[in-house]
Amino acid sequence: MKRSVLALLFFGSLTSLLGATNEVKLINYTSLDVNGHRIVKPEDHIRYVYDLMIRKNVSGVSWEDLTDHGRAPFIIQSGELMAGRTPPLDPQKTYTYDFLKPIWEPETETNRFIETVKKTAGHFHVLAEWQDFVIDDPGDPSRFVPVPSLNSADYAKVSFTRDQVKDKSYWNINGSLFGLFTNVFDTKSYQTEFVPSISVNKVQAVQTNNSVDSLVFRTSLSTELNLYQSVRYGWFYSTDTNFKSGQTGGELEWEPRVNSIALGRRQPLFPDARNALDVRWRIFAHAEGGDIFDRGGNPTIKGPNTFVRIGPFTQLELFPLPQTFDWRLIETTSFRDYEAVNSGTRSTRLFITQLGYVIGTSRNVQLGIDYKEGRQQFTEQYQRQCDVSLGLKF
Repeated sequence: MKRSVLALLFFGSLTSLLGATNEVKLINYTSLDVNGHRIVKPEDHIRYVYDLMIRKNVSGVSWEDLTDHGRAPFIIQSGELMAGRTPPLDPQKTYTYDFLKPIWEPETETNRFIETVKKTAGHFHVLAEWQDFVIDDPGDPSRFVPVPSLNSADYAKVSFTRDQVKDKSYWNINGSLFGLFTNVFDTKSYQTEFVPSISVNKVQAVQTNNSVDSLVFRTSLSTELNLYQSVRYGWFYSTDTNFKSGQTGGELEWEPRVNSIALGRRQPLFPDARNALDVRWRIFAHAEGGDIFDRGGNPTIKGPNTFVRIGPFTQLELFPLPQTFDWRLIETTSFRDYEAVNSGTRSTRLFITQLGYVIGTSRNVQLGIDYKEGRQQFTEQYQRQCDVSLGLKF
């Protein structure tokens, strides 16, 4: 009996899915005229009305299975249904698709809400760092990734650690969810993008003093000064995943790009051996300042309540045998050195090296080995660990 019920449920679900794929849509009854405009011819219009409003009442018989004699009454009925629309429609007239769509398929509040959600969600992406959105490498063979400006960006990482001694498991996550809204405050000379983001770095280490818990909210802007440089600036609020600590302030970054020396642009290291090694490096200057209004019991946040740090971020990417591996094997090494300016504030330096292999046709997933050593920005928590990780990029 249980199996029968399950079978019926499965069959019903399958039928619903198949029915969804056969949904009657006006777009499927259109054609293009000589000027490339999408139109609905009279015979297609009648067939659409039949499929939409009549077919279900005649045992689902398709228009193609009806004879000319069998179609005759339904042609008349379709014409009557057309004449009853607002405005009335002529069954012998050709209409444009744009004219007929709101008549037959009016947009509901629910549909408008869904489309708004889809459009908004399309602006949001997941990467390792919110700054990665600025990398746009025309020489990168992975430009077919759905978001072109994110092709060369690093992956958000998820890793798993099993402590056999304490019989505990730990999930670690490091990445940023950010929105990318282009053409904000544009002028004739500059293009500005609005980049709100949430960055999380949660590491539950076997040794408690090696754990990291950082959650940073940013409302930032990025302005392209020209093809060779950009500046990023904005406000941040830094806390932990339990919202115990609190810091707020501002950041400013300047990043140059020089294609001839592979600064921000991927290039073969040896022009005469293009399948030997591709390289790309990156550097930007960073400045941050803010106020610590709640330490949240975090003993690593030291010094005065007001802090100022400046320093560089550098990164080198290597692509061994790029054509052989289809640019999927990547070694990335970066070093961040944000030095304290005011007395008593702790500097935050972080070294990261990782070897990863990109999988999947869309290159959204990476398997890798990561090593990190240094202090996290804002929380000043120290970490030194090696992980096998799963990288994601959307």
